[in-house]
Amino acid sequence: MLIDAIHGAKMSTKLLVSLKVLVIQLNPQIGQVDQTIKRTWSILDKVTKSATYVKPDIILFPEFALTGYSFHARKDILPYVTKKDEGPSFELAKSISEKFQCYTIIGYPEEDDEQKLYNSALVVNPQGGQIFNYRKTFLYDTEMNWDCEENPEGFQTFPMDFSKCAKLSNEDSYNRDVTLKASIGICMDLSPYKFMAPFNHFEFSSFCVDNNVELILCPMAWLNSTSITDKQTLHNNSLLEAAKNKIAFALKEQGLPLAGSQGIYQLKIGDSQRTPRVPSDDSTSEYKDMDEPDMSNVNYWILRFFLFVL
Repeated sequence: MLIDAIHGAKMSTKLLVSLKVLVIQLNPQIGQVDQTIKRTWSILDKVTKSATYVKPDIILFPEFALTGYSFHARKDILPYVTKKDEGPSFELAKSISEKFQCYTIIGYPEEDDEQKLYNSALVVNPQGGQIFNYRKTFLYDTEMNWDCEENPEGFQTFPMDFSKCAKLSNEDSYNRDVTLKASIGICMDLSPYKFMAPFNHFEFSSFCVDNNVELILCPMAWLNSTSITDKQTLHNNSLLEAAKNKIAFALKEQGLPLAGSQGIYQLKIGDSQRTPRVPSDDSTSEYKDMDEPDMSNVNYWILRFFLFVL
């Protein structure tokens, strides 16, 4: 990462910034918050015992990291909503930040003082204090089912302070402190508004470019991996295939797409017309094909940040 460090009114110097980010996926099940927390600590324990472990600057969890995502009505999600500075998600993030002396970002269902509901992500600093709470701005269809509100502030920025993570190009070690302007985008935030806005409006990435955002953090649960299953029990191909089919059936039953829904577009970059959603005809993007990364989603996210490569 290369950023400008301002010295005086006219001169700026480029700083090289090196951050270590630990990204954790949990596959939470609705009604199993305690089990998911236990699994989180188990994962972190394994990571710290790895021969390649390096202390992270940020630990990033997905949206609704502990609760599961697919709620079909307001009454279904109410047992899991919390205020921004209390509840299992905040307490877990606080404990992790204090233990690892890093920032922790975790997605959770929020209820404000007026009983409005949000898909939110809280940011806890290395001292265990909450420094920011972001509410998802662009909502996905599923969130409408439980009366989720759009972020009234829209996309936002906030500062993050890092110790000994920066250096000048002619320096050998990262011994400088740095404050980065950060922004959070949660899944649908990266897509066209309601899948109806022209694709080339690039709403979130345009905001980041226009506001000189230096660090973009995206808590998302989109992945395609056999981590969703217990590999120890999948000791033959028939069991693996059965597990894949079970996952595919469960997704259909919950109204979730078999293909990564962010990647099923016919793209017309130079066209300002609405970009239609179309069914994917590429079977490799289906969740039942769990042995390979879902590159359709990866390519889609990269494309949504096209402005950064212009």
